[in-house]
Order: sequence, then C-alpha cells, then structure tokens
Amino acid sequence: MSAEKRQDTYHHGNLREALIQEGVKSLQRNGVKSLSLRRLARRCGVSPAAPYAHFKNKEALIDAMEEHVMSELTAELERTAATNTGEGNLLLELGVSYVLFFFENPAYFTALFSRNRRMAAIFARLPDSGNIEDGQAANPAFAFLEKLVAPKLRSLGLTEEKAHTLLIASWAFVHGLSSIVCAKEINDSLRAEGQVANRIRDILSSQRPNLPYRHTPVNISGDIID
Repeated sequence: MSAEKRQDTYHHGNLREALIQEGVKSLQRNGVKSLSLRRLARRCGVSPAAPYAHFKNKEALIDAMEEHVMSELTAELERTAATNTGEGNLLLELGVSYVLFFFENPAYFTALFSRNRRMAAIFARLPDSGNIEDGQAANPAFAFLEKLVAPKLRSLGLTEEKAHTLLIASWAFVHGLSSIVCAKEINDSLRAEGQVANRIRDILSSQRPNLPYRHTPVNISGDIID
C-alpha cells in the first residue's frame, strides 16, 4: 500500500485499526522488543507523532491488540455455540473453532499470548487489572466457555473447582494444539493437505479425560460415554 493510500485511510479515521493490524503483523515477525510505534507509523504512512493520538505508549498498543484478538476469538466461539444447540459435542466443536481461529490467523496467537496475563487469568479467575477499557475479564473467551460448560459438568456431580480443573485441562490441550498449527512449516503442510477441520476434530476427539466423580468417563464435551 502506498504512503498516499495510507494517509487517505488515516484521514478517514481508521488509523487506530491500521496500527493494531500492523502491530499484530510486526509482533509475529519480530517479537515484542522490536515493536515500535514509530516504525508502525512509517508502515501506515503517517507522521511519527500520529499514533500517540490513539496509544500513549507501546504497552497501550499491545493492550489494544490483545483486546482486538480476544474480541474476535470470543465472537467466533459464540457463533459456534449458537450453531451447535443440539445433542452434538459442543465443547469439541468449540475446541475446533478455537484451533481453526488461530490456524487461519497465526499472527493472532502471538499477539494474544505474547504476555502471560491472558493465560494467568484462567487459573486465578481474577478481573482485569484495568488496562482494557471495557473492564471485561482478562480472558473472556475462557469465561464464556466456563459459563457455557461448567453447569453441565456440575450436573454430573462435579464440584465447581473440579469442573474448573477439567476445563483447564481441556483448554490446555486445545491451546497447545493451536500453538502447534501456528508454526509456519506445520501450518503450510496442513493447508497443502486440506481437510484441516476434520484433522483437528480427530485429534481433539481423542481426548478422553476421566472425571473424579464416580470415575465416569466423559468426552471433551462432558457427555457421558456409554
């Protein structure tokens, strides 16, 4: 994109979004230490001072990048839940959506988890520290998952803590697979093979944790296996 085109985009009020998108790409390529508002300004074709109208420093930009990706991820999980209201394996389909989201957007994985705050929130379940303006939990995607699935697990006899522990185990499995499919060589190979969703579904459906309550085997959705 030419500098003239980027300047035109900025004058139409989209600089904040452009900086977030360019920041995500830069983070994927070069890591957090090399992220620079001045470099991003050059890539967007604006003056070095222009980004500071939207972000007071690099940390504020990273906060906004994380929030952007988390919002997109949560929306994707909500769409999956809305279209899987029958007797199917809901948590499995949520897991597939999670992995596919990052498979299609590998840079998003780096942008969202370049710092530990989002992952730490899963264990602590603490409210956000205030860095994100809308005051949502630090990991609303996991909060959505827990709100949706935990009651079903508790109905099987699990305590709240045990249900939360099982969800962490399931999330860790899905999150780990997401990290793997974001690696460039693996990502390229899976794209060449095709049928990525089916491959991911097969891998995730192999998980068969045992509930501590009555030693009842369940699949990743919490459905009892006969």
